[in-house]
Amino acid sequence: MDFFKIRELTIQIAQAKRKKLLMCGDWNLKFMLDNIRIQEIKNLLESDNLINIVRSPTSINPSSEFLIGVIVTNKNNSELEECVVDLVFSDHLAQVVKINTGKGNRRDKVVIRRQLTNNNIEELKNLLSKESWNKLFNPTDVNFL
Repeated sequence: MDFFKIRELTIQIAQAKRKKLLMCGDWNLKFMLDNIRIQEIKNLLESDNLINIVRSPTSINPSSEFLIGVIVTNKNNSELEECVVDLVFSDHLAQVVKINTGKGNRRDKVVIRRQLTNNNIEELKNLLSKESWNKLFNPTDVNFL
């Protein structure tokens, strides 16, 4: 199933259950540009009453800045606050979303984090060595899906 079909199915399920929707990630689309492809995406979001709340660049290099990381939510979702954070080790900035539930602080906190053990780092290196990096070294238009 392609990205747009999964996106549409997710939206339909959330809307059928009258749930607020939050989709985050690097869509690899240059949202700050004004072109037909970006306008099509914005129109699709608009048709589902959704909006990307990230407004500043999320990928920065010496020659350009792009907004490719998104936090998409319902237009009427006022419980969210977003910010973009430079984690220093990447040309991609992190998108952080704070969800104000109005329930105050809870005692139980769930924390999920990567276990940066030597074995896990070696496994990551091994998996990365098996990847094809042709697209990275021979870049094409990032708006190509």
